[in-house]
Amino acid sequence: MSTPTATRLLVIHPSLAVRTFLRTTFDSQSDLQVVATADNEDCAFTKLDEALPDMVVLGLDSSKINGDLVHTLLRSRSKEMPILL
Repeated sequence: MSTPTATRLLVIHPSLAVRTFLRTTFDSQSDLQVVATADNEDCAFTKLDEALPDMVVLGLDSSKINGDLVHTLLRSRSKEMPILL
């Protein structure tokens, strides 16, 4: 019987405290693994290409990240990748 692989997550949020909290929370679950975090749009797309996540967790509530733009650009790259807003 094969062991299930964890869902690989990219967390995008400008706040280090929020990114750290989400990493700790998600990594405590056996079926989730934060493979990268990003604090801005440019870093997010670099990490997306490097880490190849299965899912993106995106914070929209910040003046530092244009969450709508990032969402639109993510969706243009992959229609199937889940994005948790």
